[in-house]
Amino acid sequence: MALMLKNAHVIDPQVGLNETADILIRDGKIVEIGQGLSLEKGIERDLAGKIVVPGLVDMHVHLREPGLRAEGRHRQRHRAAAHGGFTAVCAMPNTNPVVDNAVAVECVSPSPPRPVSAACTCRAPVRRA
Repeated sequence: MALMLKNAHVIDPQVGLNETADILIRDGKIVEIGQGLSLEKGIERDLAGKIVVPGLVDMHVHLREPGLRAEGRHRQRHRAAAHGGFTAVCAMPNTNPVVDNAVAVECVSPSPPRPVSAACTCRAPVRRA
């Protein structure tokens, strides 16, 4: 299935793009960005006044899991981040244990957006009796 996003303000610093353009998406992948693109068959949406950017990274997220389960559910937090355009989040070190290695990241979030790791590992682990 094809999707055409018309008149979007497209910003991509990696390629120096900052202009109003059309975006053609096929099978979930961007295949073309340009002016005056047309679509024979598929869905077309007018994004005038909307901004399209590469996936964002939130560098200050309080996941609170593992360890503080009563304060929030990580799946809900990750869905909210993805809905807002974030493809990665950086977990603050207020979890127990701190999410500071690949195994902990996979445990906390088996699907994107994944936390990239704790912002620091300066917090001493809490010992439970």
